[in-house]
Amino acid sequence: MIQIENLKAVLSEIGFVKESMGDYYKRDYDTCIVAVDFDNKKIIYPEGKGLKVHDKTTSNFDKKENFVVLECVCRLLEKGYRPEHIELEPRWTFSGTHGVSI
Repeated sequence: MIQIENLKAVLSEIGFVKESMGDYYKRDYDTCIVAVDFDNKKIIYPEGKGLKVHDKTTSNFDKKENFVVLECVCRLLEKGYRPEHIELEPRWTFSGTHGVSI
């Protein structure tokens, strides 16, 4: 299980490199950069390159599942997915036959 205590080891295993300043790790893909900032407890996705993060709750260290999301995003980028084709926590509007939105 990925948790804060082993996150640095996991990052190293999947190709992230520690920057010289601060407690900051990043991985440079051909199309974008993904970073993890331990000082501010943030996961930084390449939103400037088109990756959509609708809810910032996936970009912090509050839940262990956020580290799984990070690994999944990294695997998609490794496989050649472009950042603009990845969307985290999209908002859905459902409407039934009676026009009710949830």
